[in-house]
Amino acid sequence: EKEEEENDEMDRELDISWTFIDVMVVWTRRAECRYSGSDNPDCLTTLQTNVNMRSLVRLAIMETNTAFLLSGVRASVRLRLAFRHPTYSEDLSSSIPTAFQDLRSTDDTALNAIHRIRRLVRADL
Repeated sequence: EKEEEENDEMDRELDISWTFIDVMVVWTRRAECRYSGSDNPDCLTTLQTNVNMRSLVRLAIMETNTAFLLSGVRASVRLRLAFRHPTYSEDLSSSIPTAFQDLRSTDDTALNAIHRIRRLVRADL
């Protein structure tokens, strides 16, 4: 019984001193296709391409948490939600800056639902 009390106390201390970063990951059809090896902008996504992206997301979470642990960072990343956006398509002429701006902006129509979903699943990022 004393050991259980000590474990409970350690768990409480861990909860107090450990930071959890809850994330939501959203990707596009184009990103899913490219990660699965297709540069065709009109490629069709499949169950396998979706599984490939989800595996990549899980790997990123695991590698981040391992890096935190090995660096002595008292934090962990937790995946709250991961999905392919059903309609968003990157501007191929300047995809990175445009995509980041669309994601940051809350007053346009490009990705407004993303902000609501993030709040709904309580993701920090």
